[in-house]
Amino acid sequence: MTIGERIKKLRTEKGITQSALAGKDITRNMLSLIESGSASPSLRTIEMLARKLEVPASYLLSDSGQPASSFSKLSNIDKVKSAFKKGNYAECLSLTAGVGDKCDDEIALILSKCYVSLGADEYHNGNITRAAEMMHIAITYSKKTAYTDVTVLRNAERYIEMIDAIKNKRPYSEVDSPSSDDLTARCDSDAAYLSIVTDGQSKHTTSDNLYVPHLNVRKLIKNSEFDKARAELDELIADYTDNTLLSYFLLCEKESLAKITGDFMAACDVSPLRREAFDKLTK
Repeated sequence: MTIGERIKKLRTEKGITQSALAGKDITRNMLSLIESGSASPSLRTIEMLARKLEVPASYLLSDSGQPASSFSKLSNIDKVKSAFKKGNYAECLSLTAGVGDKCDDEIALILSKCYVSLGADEYHNGNITRAAEMMHIAITYSKKTAYTDVTVLRNAERYIEMIDAIKNKRPYSEVDSPSSDDLTARCDSDAAYLSIVTDGQSKHTTSDNLYVPHLNVRKLIKNSEFDKARAELDELIADYTDNTLLSYFLLCEKESLAKITGDFMAACDVSPLRREAFDKLTK
């Protein structure tokens, strides 16, 4: 017997209508979805229904196909919410470990937001492959909950598309529609930069202080000020070794400059460094 069937059985045995049982805590429609198995109740909802049906919450959970972790989650839910409000997303994942595919709507929503935030952190730290993995997990959890947050889906999809553009060294198609969400502000700035350096005729610009020095070097090269461009490139490459995206494209620029000036020995020296930087970026 599922948890919804158990709730319905108790309700009908006690002669309680769906509207009466739902009360002001949840909608009658939500209760109907829970009873039919189309929606999973949050632990707070389980506790509320158990109280009204005059049975222990553990009784509703038993024989319902819920994992053993559901019982411990009852005591952890306040800790999960507290950690989430404080922005301790890794702690949220730890507290909900073992829930897996059996999580309820409330936990699924929390986990979707945790994964998209942690994925953004991985992206900013240069771990774009891990970031993409976490964004895909965020989307999976977002689709499991009846309380889907479209912002989670939009942000996760935006990062995934941006990472795909980086790996394929192509302009990012959504650069003309930047997000107003703080979580994707860095991603939007990177998108503009990526479109400029991968498309020689790009109409895009960026005022991001992180990327302006490289774009100034490109202007020097365009004006045939090769010696000055080479010196500034070397300084930038030394300064931004920790930024995997910028480091890669600076090395691309240095290799290209060497070829333009006929210094093919220098181009050969830079080539393995450029490949190593790309491997580091996409690892």
